[in-house]
Amino acid sequence: MMKLVWKRIRKYALAAVVALGAGCGLFLIGTGDAFADEVIWEPVGGAGFSAGEAYDPSLFVYNGTPYVAYVEGNVNTVTVKKYNGSSWETVGSPIMPASWATAGYTSVYVYNGTPYVAYRDGFNSSKVTVQLFNGSSWVPVGSAGFSANYSEFISLYVDNGTPYVSYKDYGNASKASVMKYNGSSWETVGSAGFSAGEVYGTSLKVDNGTPYVSYQDVANSSKATVMKYNGSSWETVGSAGFTPGRADFTPLYIDEGIPYVAYTDFSNGRKATVQKYNGSGWETVGSAGFSANSADYPSLFVDNGTPYIAFRDGANSLKATVMKYNGSGWETVGAPGFSAGATELVSLDVYDGIPYVLYKDAANGSKVTLMKLKFTVSYDGNGSTGGAVPTDGSGYDKNANATVLGNSGNLAKTGYTFAGWNTAADGNGTSYAPGDSVNVGATGVRLYAKWTVNNYAVTYDSNGATSGAAPAGGSYPYNSVITLPGAGSMVRTGYTFAGWNTAANGSGTNYAAGSTYTIGAAPATLYAKWTINQYTVTFNTDGGSPVSNQTINYGAAVAQPANPTKTGHTFAGWYTDAGLTTAYNFSTPIGAANFTLYAKWDVNSYTITYNGNGNESGSVPSNGSHSYNSSVTVPGNSGALAKTGYSFAGWNTSADGSGTNYAESASFTMGAANVTLYAKWTINSYTVTYDGNGATSGSAPSGGSHEYNTVVAVSGNAGGLAKTGYTFAGWNTEANGSGTVYDASDTFPIGAADVTLYAQWTINSYELTYDGNGETSGSAPSRGEYEFGSSVTVPGNAGDLAKTGHTFAGWNTAANGGGTDYAAGSTYTVGASDATLYAKWTVNQYTVSFDSGGGTPVSNQPIDYGSTATEPAAPTKTGYTFAGWYTDADLTAAYDFASPIGAADLTLYAK
Repeated sequence: MMKLVWKRIRKYALAAVVALGAGCGLFLIGTGDAFADEVIWEPVGGAGFSAGEAYDPSLFVYNGTPYVAYVEGNVNTVTVKKYNGSSWETVGSPIMPASWATAGYTSVYVYNGTPYVAYRDGFNSSKVTVQLFNGSSWVPVGSAGFSANYSEFISLYVDNGTPYVSYKDYGNASKASVMKYNGSSWETVGSAGFSAGEVYGTSLKVDNGTPYVSYQDVANSSKATVMKYNGSSWETVGSAGFTPGRADFTPLYIDEGIPYVAYTDFSNGRKATVQKYNGSGWETVGSAGFSANSADYPSLFVDNGTPYIAFRDGANSLKATVMKYNGSGWETVGAPGFSAGATELVSLDVYDGIPYVLYKDAANGSKVTLMKLKFTVSYDGNGSTGGAVPTDGSGYDKNANATVLGNSGNLAKTGYTFAGWNTAADGNGTSYAPGDSVNVGATGVRLYAKWTVNNYAVTYDSNGATSGAAPAGGSYPYNSVITLPGAGSMVRTGYTFAGWNTAANGSGTNYAAGSTYTIGAAPATLYAKWTINQYTVTFNTDGGSPVSNQTINYGAAVAQPANPTKTGHTFAGWYTDAGLTTAYNFSTPIGAANFTLYAKWDVNSYTITYNGNGNESGSVPSNGSHSYNSSVTVPGNSGALAKTGYSFAGWNTSADGSGTNYAESASFTMGAANVTLYAKWTINSYTVTYDGNGATSGSAPSGGSHEYNTVVAVSGNAGGLAKTGYTFAGWNTEANGSGTVYDASDTFPIGAADVTLYAQWTINSYELTYDGNGETSGSAPSRGEYEFGSSVTVPGNAGDLAKTGHTFAGWNTAANGGGTDYAAGSTYTVGASDATLYAKWTVNQYTVSFDSGGGTPVSNQPIDYGSTATEPAAPTKTGYTFAGWYTDADLTAAYDFASPIGAADLTLYAK
């Protein structure tokens, strides 16, 4: 049988690789446990069998004998052990490279009973060494340390006696190399360092002389690559880096020429994925990422077409889990996470259909533990209703015999007797008695409790019959169904047969004659059930409220019902006759016949009361008493009832007028209750009128009619009422403003009279201002504010206003003097706007005299201030020529007649 075990890497060598993949999830895909409840995982030769902490454990099962190789961490030796059936024994002596050297990357293989082990040889520069056990000692195969340089990830395979090894070759740029032993020396298969770049985790398989190697391919984004040697060179199987993403731990197996690769799938949350090569490409076996959580250290074995994978299970506290592909999905083999604690460096082998799993066991001092799948005998109560099934805690090898246990847990099943065990729940399998031997086969055994049904008696009891006999009983199997008989000849006076009951007092389960009865797990007595005869008592209420008939057991008393009611009447008891002569006694037992009881009634009288309903004066009519259903005449307002703002409008049965109206002298039929008739009042309406009250323009708002006591919103000055010299100030109930003041939108309730609202006017005040009107000195009188129409005494020139060339002449309403003049002390009447009185100025005149200096005289000119003098005709003087007018006698300053005259007389001198 061809097989391959991918050898594990040392923890410290791949710490970085593991760390990069930590923390991803895992999901189990499949149908459940491969072997249901009939398998368990058991340690082979005890858990933690190495001397101390172990590194790089490797597993090979040869003809049912497990071999393991590992590095003893406390002494750095390579140790190979095998299980001899009862204990672990060391194969030869531990291989001791040197006290100072460190071994690693062990890979064990057994060929024709000869164990081989490959390892990194610290004594030989950490190169590869392969040794075989010759029956007495370990001897090197060829030269020790035969690789070119430092090595890692060593995988050993022996093909027809020829050892092959693959490894990471530090002598060739950390690429993959494969060497084989040719009988005298180690030779390179193809080229050394044949991979595209650096590799991690080489796994070697030789199929009919053709070596295959899988590895994590750094040159292809750390995806998985598989290569094979075609006789002359290494070629890629399918595509290089064929996995969808990074692939860690890439164990290889070849089954019937088909390569399989498992790996930790970083594109699927570091879960487990298995792919196989179909001749043209790599396809996924089942679903990608089929584990429940992260799957580290995967180890692969394909057993006759069935892939198995073991791994450290992130979904189960890093314990070991084994899964297999069942053709449609991945399922766990036994319980998931079956190891005692966390694991590292998991290695899987399958022999004769039985998986073995080797791992570094954190629960046992990080020593190595080998687990083997074993088979169990389990017991099923098969419908038991009490007790417990026995437990066989042992695991058995394939096809081993086990001793069948007895009913130690006192299993019980209602209505049955325990009769041993059977391999089928329906009892159609093989039966076993306690102490028999049973073969566990290749799947384990489940034994079902076997039960024999019991028989139980059924007896019939006449239960008080006054004549006749009960039917005969019988014995029947538990849970069988019988048909129950009728009364036969049984009779009970005053009763009717009504079937059977499981209790004499009828408190059990009822069964009708002819019905079916299921036999229970104990003898049973069925008692005749008798129904007492009943009679009907009918109640005639003579038009009153109905009273339900009573069905009364023979000899019992009638229950006195609640008194019926009848409109306008009082109930006066029950009588046995329609003529109401004999009262009925409810304590009398009923006779053997139906009968009727008759109600007796007395007619009622009721009072009519009159209510003024808010009247403020007058009196209501007198009350009266009247028999139910008699006719009553309604009086009028005989007591002169009155209510402010309302008019009397008759009577009503409700205070709010929502009842029935009755006018004076109307009649009504007296009902079955006292009646109060309330005065009905019709509310009056009153008019609201608005008065402009002296307005000089605009219009008052329209008034309106409003019901008494309703709230009216006061209108604003919507019609633009105006009064000269006044401002509109709302409304008042009096023209002189002495009443109630209302602003626009104020509200008031309508009283019991019409209302007039008068516009209210506030007299305006206006400002009177005095303006100096061009004065050149002095000040105008202070301004003042005065009510419209008031008289103001006009002041004089108290502020000594002055204007060059002018004389103050009083005041005028226009600056240009075109308005109304007001002398000092006169009266000014304030108008309906602000006003300004302007100082009135009279321009002064000055005399221009002409001194002709002995010439002909020139007439003087009176000139208004600021005007220009008229140049006169030139004077004459004998012997002289006139040379112009001058302002000074010295004739130095010629006069310009275009210049305005100043505020003084002027003399001009002829030159």
